[in-house]
Amino acid sequence: MALLLSELLKITTQLIQYFIDFTILDSYLFKSLVLPFLFCWVSFVFIELSVGCVNQLMSDLSSGLPLEISLQILLLYLPLYAYFALPITSFFSGLISFRIKNYSNQLLGVYITSISFSRLFRSVLIFTSAICGTTWCISEIIIPVSSNSLQVLHRKASLCARNSICSETSSGIFTNYYNSQSKKAPLKELKGVLYIKHFNHLNAYQLIYLDFNNENLKQLFLADSAKFDHFSRNWLFENMHIFSFDYDKELFVDSFNINMNLCNLSILDLKLNAVINKSQFSPFWMNAASIKMYKELSHLKTYSKSWRKLSLRLYQKYFTPISSIFLYSTGALMGSFRYKTQYLSFFIGILIAFQFYLSTFVTESAVILGIIPIYFSFIVPTSLTVILLLVLRRISL
Repeated sequence: MALLLSELLKITTQLIQYFIDFTILDSYLFKSLVLPFLFCWVSFVFIELSVGCVNQLMSDLSSGLPLEISLQILLLYLPLYAYFALPITSFFSGLISFRIKNYSNQLLGVYITSISFSRLFRSVLIFTSAICGTTWCISEIIIPVSSNSLQVLHRKASLCARNSICSETSSGIFTNYYNSQSKKAPLKELKGVLYIKHFNHLNAYQLIYLDFNNENLKQLFLADSAKFDHFSRNWLFENMHIFSFDYDKELFVDSFNINMNLCNLSILDLKLNAVINKSQFSPFWMNAASIKMYKELSHLKTYSKSWRKLSLRLYQKYFTPISSIFLYSTGALMGSFRYKTQYLSFFIGILIAFQFYLSTFVTESAVILGIIPIYFSFIVPTSLTVILLLVLRRISL
């Protein structure tokens, strides 16, 4: 046992020295891989922003959200778009890096000068490990933090969008009506009236609420202030007087907060929690541990559609970093080939990337429907990519 431990320690020490002992050549090779990756990453993130997130920004502005809040929402969506762009970024950055080395005869120079290819392999291995770690950190740490910030921001945005009273000195009157159950002659009966004298985002001051029953005044609520609680989604009223006209009595509460739900107060027209529905549960915004916990707490039927979808999203948390390494290796292999024309590798690369994402989308749909097992969502795109790469290389050389 002692001999085995000593050998393992020796191998570990050699590996650490192998990866840490960087020479000037190793540093040059590593930098030549970083710059194309950063260029591709920024490019694809901006492409995704121009397609999806800018459209969401315009929608938020048209719905009445202030520009400041809309820009904050845009920034909080950046980690999710950066995460989605990592696989395709890995592929094209590997393609560009090795294509530049290939056509500038750097790979040939490495061979002629008798420099070991292990140096280049070491730089590639460390760089792909960094890509894998970056993908995992964004998925497990940064995106969940952005999700929590979005939930708080959406509560604030909903008040501004629905009530249109974002200034600190504004006041407003809000009404709510009963909807009649009769389909022939739908009528609306007054249910409640809320008056707010001073409003400041998530805080309201000097509130009066009139509760009606059959258009007759039933109760009167007077409160000095109210604060919206994000976790319970309730308003906390302080120093509140309650007048009940049924019994001609007054209840005064001085030192306790009264927790009253907006649904109970019947101010449904405010819809404070429904401005932006993207804050609802989505596996993309959760880390692996949260998805596992949600599966256990939701008590979903095994192999049901919702259960398979959650299982697929959990599987993708581990699959995405591995697919980034695979696509980078594929792009590097394509870039090291010699083609008939200089730009043929890019056209082939676009075809392979399109095939990979298309096959991934098809297999995801098949997994959710229960047609194929979950692990096929990794095997099928990977196998088709390798086959297509070999066929196109044979044709294009």
